Amino acid sequence: MVFQMQIAKSITSVPTTRDYIGTEETRLRTADHRFATASQAGQDQTPVDI
Repeated sequence: MVFQMQIAKSITSVPTTRDYIGTEETRLRTADHRFATASQAGQDQTPVDI
């Protein structure tokens, strides 16, 4: 079992749930996939917005 804590001066400074982690993982995975696809196609390898 794993316990994690976020410490902040105000309770409103941190989210009450951890849903933001899954959302961010999906966004980064999509950005990585677009970059890899462009690399394979020999297109410009300008990084996407992260």
